[in-house]
Amino acid sequence: MNQDLLLAILAMDSYNRGYNAGISTLSNAAGTLIGTAILNTNLADTTASFYAQAYTLQNGQTVISYRGTDQAFPSWQEGTLGDVLTGWTVAAGFSGVTQA
Repeated sequence: MNQDLLLAILAMDSYNRGYNAGISTLSNAAGTLIGTAILNTNLADTTASFYAQAYTLQNGQTVISYRGTDQAFPSWQEGTLGDVLTGWTVAAGFSGVTQA
C-alpha cells in the first residue's frame, strides 16, 4: 500500500473509533490491523471532546491520529461539552478551556 494512502486512512480512522464513532462496528482493541499499521492505544476525554489513537507502522514508526473539531455543540446524551465550549474559544484568546 502507498505510504501516503495509509497515513490518510489513519488520519480518518480516529473519527471511526472510540466514543461517537462514525462506524460503530470497528474494534478498538490494541493489536487490530489497519492495512499494515497496528492499532496501539487511544486517549479519550469526552468532557474535553478529545480523542486520539496511536498506531505502529511496519518500520517501527509511531503515528498519532486525533480528531479535529467534529462535535460543535454539547451532547447531553453522550455527556460531552462539544468543541464550542472546550476548544473554539482558544482562537479568541481564552486558553483556560480543556482542549488548550
